[in-house]
Amino acid sequence: MEKANAIKTFAVSACAVLLVIACVFGLAACGEPASLYKVDFAGTSGDQYKYQIDGTTWKESNEEGFEKVYTLTGEVAYNMEVAQALGYVDAEGNGRTHFALIHFTSDDLARVSYDETKGTGFYAKITNFYGTDKAEEVIKHGGFGAYAEDADVDTSHEYFLFQGVDDTVRTLTLEISFDGTAENAKTYKFVIDPKNYTLEEAPAVTEAE
Repeated sequence: MEKANAIKTFAVSACAVLLVIACVFGLAACGEPASLYKVDFAGTSGDQYKYQIDGTTWKESNEEGFEKVYTLTGEVAYNMEVAQALGYVDAEGNGRTHFALIHFTSDDLARVSYDETKGTGFYAKITNFYGTDKAEEVIKHGGFGAYAEDADVDTSHEYFLFQGVDDTVRTLTLEISFDGTAENAKTYKFVIDPKNYTLEEAPAVTEAE
């Protein structure tokens, strides 16, 4: 009888230990959830895309109300060709000639084409703040998606945003939803302050002999 009770007690204790272990692993698995969107700044690659710019460096941080906050650091490359292609400079070459590429991807969610009649589908709600002044809000439903020249390349899970950079202090907030629904909308902040970065100088022009 005592032996049976001992076995029963051991079994109950073993079950309790296993339950505790399961709970520990369960809590670990339920840590910070994977983000619906991934953000990188590596620039375009290969010959797939229409515009080629060098990647930029951003410092990641957290702030209440935003999925993530990114602060531009390091050196931003000079690129007159992209400035002209995007219409950032005038005929004399005056304007923004440095750029940061913000690249969103989602493994689980494809971009849904915007339906203007229904007002549904992809959107990127962008607001610029210059110092404490708020610029007009812009909502993009397309634009720089992915300029794939190869029809076999699936670009439906990514979105590109080109941001001109100069010596102006600005904060960019962006709410994005690949399918246009509120449940899949995430808001990010991008801090662009020249005290944190430098602009690459334009290459010296040598006069023809």
